[in-house]
Amino acid sequence: MALRAAVAWLHAEAETMNDPKARAILNSAAHGLGVVARQSKQRAGGDTPDP
Repeated sequence: MALRAAVAWLHAEAETMNDPKARAILNSAAHGLGVVARQSKQRAGGDTPDP
């Protein structure tokens, strides 16, 4: 749940940025965290989608 909150926070921060490169960096970081979270969940055997 903490990773999900971090991803949401990064996306929210990206929305406040005026610089398109800054937005892209934050959105890329959020995507990367989401990928790591998904891979961890799958390795742990919890590959069913969250509600």
